[in-house]
Amino acid sequence: TVGETYHVGTGVEKSVEQIADTILEHLGKPDSLKTTVPDRPGHDRRYVLDWSKINRELGWKPTIEWEDGIAETIDWYAANAAWWEPLRDRAPVAEGSAWSK
Repeated sequence: TVGETYHVGTGVEKSVEQIADTILEHLGKPDSLKTTVPDRPGHDRRYVLDWSKINRELGWKPTIEWEDGIAETIDWYAANAAWWEPLRDRAPVAEGSAWSK
């Protein structure tokens, strides 16, 4: 529907740390790569999307388990760095942030 917002997700709740752990494990990277930062206003502690609206209105439902979907996403980013790295490199970044150049 034009002008509507639909959440597309699995409905599986994951903490930021669980997501980071999954990514590091999939890439075979050590836990020591994680950096803990001080809390900030609006800090995200967990992620979960309610997909009931898209299911109710459009009949959509998730068909891929969270673990499989995150693995496919990581693999896609690894295989397509030539596409996304130029976008990352020209994005504005706050000086002094973890992403500063």
